[in-house]
Amino acid sequence: IPALDQKNWKYPQGMFSWIAMACHWRVPDEKYGRPGWFSNARILPVNPGVTEFPPSQPAVYVVFEIPALDAPMQMNADWFVLGKDGKPIGKAMGKDAQLLDMNEGYGYLEVRQPEGGWQPGAYLVKIYISSPGQQIHALSEVGTMRFVISESEQAARACLDDSPR
Repeated sequence: IPALDQKNWKYPQGMFSWIAMACHWRVPDEKYGRPGWFSNARILPVNPGVTEFPPSQPAVYVVFEIPALDAPMQMNADWFVLGKDGKPIGKAMGKDAQLLDMNEGYGYLEVRQPEGGWQPGAYLVKIYISSPGQQIHALSEVGTMRFVISESEQAARACLDDSPR
């Protein structure tokens, strides 16, 4: 399973045109087509490539672009705390899913803070693809991303300009 690169998020990786871990996401002000027409709103990451977050961060976002779809699909994420050996410990701490309809090319997965808050340490996000309603299994996994929760000054500054849009 490929570890999706954080440093070069603007380049294709696996099935993604690009994918990035971010503080949040935003929709640019630009408009496509005539008013009232269906548009494929672009979603862009806020502070893309950040991999170290403070314990106060309510959620970490995996923002992506994929080539246009010819059928609906679902992107899924499970996240785990990592042990000292770099392997996931126990069951998934949380799950998220986003349904992408035909011709949608942008999306995000929200890795939410667990009950009781983030504990400092390393975490792993497993990303899956499936058809709507299909059960997720090991063969559905398309990549992984890692991030760290830290009380460092760098982590505290990582998302200062972050505001949901």
